[in-house]
Amino acid sequence: MRWLKTVPARDKFSAKSPLPHDLARSARQRAAGVGDEPETSNEIFRKMKVKDIIKALKAEGWQEIRQESSHRTFKKDGVEKNVVVNGQESEELSPGVLSKIRRVTGLTLR
Repeated sequence: MRWLKTVPARDKFSAKSPLPHDLARSARQRAAGVGDEPETSNEIFRKMKVKDIIKALKAEGWQEIRQESSHRTFKKDGVEKNVVVNGQESEELSPGVLSKIRRVTGLTLR
């Protein structure tokens, strides 16, 4: 596996030296801590309950075509893909499911 690049580990002596991905940031940004933490899905989308998503989908014209257990399937005329919302109404949706719904429907779920 020669093609894998190794990233040098920081130890207590080299904590101040920038890693290769740090070099794109300026010294001022590194000093201020800008970009230290990667943005995750949890930071991009706020937590939403299943009932809020269902309400938003119905408001945009999506119709529930079937339900099997806790999986609800929605369809809209003119859109190729169906949207599946899983979980009980009081539960929060995972960031991955929110991202998928956003991609298919075009809703802004922030």
